[in-house]
Amino acid sequence: MERIVENQRKIIRQVTGRPAKETPQVWALYKEVQDYYDAGFRVPDDVTILVSDDNWGDIRRVPNAEERKRKGGWGIYYHVDYVGAPRNSKWLNITQTQQMYEQLSLAYDFGIEKLWILNVGDLKPMEYPISLFMDMAWDISKVRKQGVRAHLEDFAARNFGQEKASDIASVLHEHYRLAFIRKPEHMGNTRDYEKDRIHWVVKDLPWSLSYIEKRLSEYKSLSDWCEAYDASGREDAF
Repeated sequence: MERIVENQRKIIRQVTGRPAKETPQVWALYKEVQDYYDAGFRVPDDVTILVSDDNWGDIRRVPNAEERKRKGGWGIYYHVDYVGAPRNSKWLNITQTQQMYEQLSLAYDFGIEKLWILNVGDLKPMEYPISLFMDMAWDISKVRKQGVRAHLEDFAARNFGQEKASDIASVLHEHYRLAFIRKPEHMGNTRDYEKDRIHWVVKDLPWSLSYIEKRLSEYKSLSDWCEAYDASGREDAF
C-alpha cells in the first residue's frame, strides 16, 4: 500500500512538474480501507482524508484532536444511495431526515469540513437529501437555526407551494420514520450471508404477528392518506 501511494505521487510529480503536495489528493476510508487506517497505515500529511458512513447513514469514525491537525484536513463521503452487500438501497430516499442531520452535524463538529461528497445514484427521488446535504455544507449554522422540520417544509413549499407544504412535509416525515425502523429494501432480513457469501441461511423473521400487522397498517394509513389528498386536493395533515 505504501509503495502504491508513493508511485501515485511520483506520477503526479512527473505529470505536473510540481511537488505532489501542490496537487489536491484525497484518501477515502471506505469499507475495508478504514481497516488499513485502523491498523496504522497512513498517507502524507497533505492528503485530505475522507471518512464515510456505514451505508446505513451513520458515520463510522471521526478524527481525534491530534488527527484534526492534518494539513490536508478531513472530509466526508456520505450515501443516500447504496449498491452492494449486504443490502442495496437505491429505490426511494429512506435516509431519515433527523439521522442525516445528526450525523452531518457530528462530522462538522469534529472538524470534517474540507470536502463533502454525497453518493447519489438516481437524482429524482433523492432531491430532498441532496438539498439538505448541500445546504448544511454551504451554511450549517443556518440549517441548525432553522431546524430540520422547517427545512423540510421549505423544500416542500418550493416544489409544491406554500399551501401544501405542511401536509407534504408530514407525509415525508412519516415515510422517513417508517423507513428508519426498517428500510423497505431491507425487508429480506431473514437472509444472512455466510462467511464465503455464496450460501444463504434463512431464519424466522424476529417480529411478532401483531407487530407485522401494525407496520402494515401504518403504511396503509400513509398510502390511503396520500390517495385521499390527491383526490380531494387537501386533507387533514397527520
